[in-house]
Amino acid sequence: MNNGRYEILTLREKYTPAQGGGFLRQIRAVFSGWCHYGMVCNHISRQLKKRGVQSRSQWETMGIEDDFLSAVLGIIQRNMGWPNAYYMPDDPMRLLLLSSYPHSDDNAVLLELSEYTDTGFESLINAGIDSMTAGEFVRFCHSQTTKLGGGAGVISSGTDRGETIIPPIFSWEPNALGVYSTREAAEQYFEPWIVQYGLEFFDSMGCRLQAIPDLANYRVRLRKAAETGEDCAESFRSVLLCALSHRDKRPENYEQLSLADMVQWWAENAMDE
Repeated sequence: MNNGRYEILTLREKYTPAQGGGFLRQIRAVFSGWCHYGMVCNHISRQLKKRGVQSRSQWETMGIEDDFLSAVLGIIQRNMGWPNAYYMPDDPMRLLLLSSYPHSDDNAVLLELSEYTDTGFESLINAGIDSMTAGEFVRFCHSQTTKLGGGAGVISSGTDRGETIIPPIFSWEPNALGVYSTREAAEQYFEPWIVQYGLEFFDSMGCRLQAIPDLANYRVRLRKAAETGEDCAESFRSVLLCALSHRDKRPENYEQLSLADMVQWWAENAMDE
């Protein structure tokens, strides 16, 4: 620490890949990057390991929701393999992503971020991230979350965990049916960005469910949708019939089965597969 504060991440000059020059120098730069990547990771990891949870206090003045901040910092840690997510707003993104090195997983970071924000992968690549600090990068990502309601990580107060949702839970996208033994199993299976792609969810009674993104825990939350009644149950039955028509193993005369019988068959033959 320096004067009671953690120092920002730095990289020794000898670890920096050679830049510019002619063809041979560029080849040398690539080779140097491959050779030094492991040492660079260790060098930055050692700096991060010296930090503690107190480093998060540096983010308090930015006005970013803690859930969203944790999600973005966690994505960087998970894909880059850092020992923790104790980054600070002034840390250079070029060191957190190591985008100058051939072995870097920076594209994996940007792909995962693009999946739950309103930013395309190409837009993230062209955003000039190498010149940003971590604080500027988080603020940029936060400004791109309009598809998730502008307040990523916040679960609607209407998500009542006490409402009656009867398992198993079914998810449906064209020609692909998922069957989950519990509400919790379904919620944990799906990542929050999936809500952008229009999957349908039902409980075993044919009640339509709405998936709400929970970025803090990187999952979804299921609640009953406003649309209910016989039309939903009929839509659900049509989904089960369509899914059965694409299976080699299916009951005889499946088109004549009641909704309850079809639900039972799926529960016995395709649960959590």
